[in-house]
Amino acid sequence: MSAAISAEQVSKRYPDGPWVLRSLSLDVAPSEIVSLLGPSGSGKSTVLRLLSGLEREHEGRLLVQGLEVRGPTPKVGMMFQEPRLLPWRTVRQNVAFGLPKSMASGPGETRVERLLAEVQLTEAAERLPKELSGGMAQRVALARCLAGAPSVLLLDEPFSAVDALTRMHLQELLLSIWTHTRLTMLLVTHDIDEALFLSDRVVVLRGSPARIEETIPVDVPRPRDRRDETLGPLRAHLLEALRLAGNGHTKEAADGPTGFIAGW
Repeated sequence: MSAAISAEQVSKRYPDGPWVLRSLSLDVAPSEIVSLLGPSGSGKSTVLRLLSGLEREHEGRLLVQGLEVRGPTPKVGMMFQEPRLLPWRTVRQNVAFGLPKSMASGPGETRVERLLAEVQLTEAAERLPKELSGGMAQRVALARCLAGAPSVLLLDEPFSAVDALTRMHLQELLLSIWTHTRLTMLLVTHDIDEALFLSDRVVVLRGSPARIEETIPVDVPRPRDRRDETLGPLRAHLLEALRLAGNGHTKEAADGPTGFIAGW
């Protein structure tokens, strides 16, 4: 089966700036959840912006569902770190904003109500964004993404601005939606536990320009238990891959502070 997302030898630099990505290749299978994990500035968000069509100048090929990315498309939904809701629209109206323009009002209204129920916001449908908690606002943003019926969902640290407990609830909500939609998801995160809880594979990016340092399968059946002891060795492996184990045995630790900073 062909990949749902494919990046082939992709390179990206900004005008008069350094290379952000250099010859990066990555495939994501249909219905797979893959996390991009790495330090700030390692090109993770740039990969998503290129795949979403928000960034267009690059070398190499980017394909979604076998078609070359030439700009934003309804096939691809994108969630950002902040919800980016329209402040003058209600929750219901913000979700409806994501509907395809070709959809008739009747089916569109039905889809909006179904999505509101799915993200547990039916009772908050007439509230304005200023009346919402951070977690509620991100649920609205998620429902708005899903309103367009995408086949691929790109998530750029969508839960980073909420507290730890809310983040866990949002992760479980995302998996619940994936269970019946089987959307292909590519997630950018700095949270190792989030990557392990959600993903089929974790791709570690490092360096400048970014390179794929390692791809780690998470062969733990769903639904996963956060307390599952089999996740422990994977967590330790990721900490080592990111040079964050803190045990004094990594190359950066041996090189001293200068070596560590250069590695980031």
